[in-house]
Amino acid sequence: MEDGVPLDVGPFRVTPFLIDHSAYDSYALEVRTGGKTLFYSGDLRGHGRKAALFERLVARAPRSVDALLLEGSSIGRLPAGDRFPTEGDLEDSLAELAAQTRGAVLVCASAQNIDRVVTVFRAARRSRPVLVIDLYGAVILAATGNENIPQSHWPDGACLCPSGSGVM
Repeated sequence: MEDGVPLDVGPFRVTPFLIDHSAYDSYALEVRTGGKTLFYSGDLRGHGRKAALFERLVARAPRSVDALLLEGSSIGRLPAGDRFPTEGDLEDSLAELAAQTRGAVLVCASAQNIDRVVTVFRAARRSRPVLVIDLYGAVILAATGNENIPQSHWPDGACLCPSGSGVM
């Protein structure tokens, strides 16, 4: 899929909209068929590294939708008026914590949350010489095919292979 480029699947015309999401390369979908339109949001957020995509979606959202499907995995998780920290907020907090910590700093996060891996990498780069990623995380990052996100073969990256010879 490509952002904003419609594709035809049988009787359906599907237009993907790239969104800010913890899963890499996520899309909301507009589906048109028989004069009707369905819009599926995916799990929208506006606090990730691609928060501008949320504003862009709002600005160019499909009009005249017959059915709207929304996900809301975070509805009610915060008191009214509170907000989730942005990835930039988390990066600052992690960098400060790492700078105050002697020895290794360990972070447990899903390797499939590419934004979070980027946040940890950027925080590590501010205070640590190397970010060590487990083999699963290194494979996930490589599978994106995006050399702009952290990779274990970067000079300030490494891959931990515990059943082999250690760090590669």
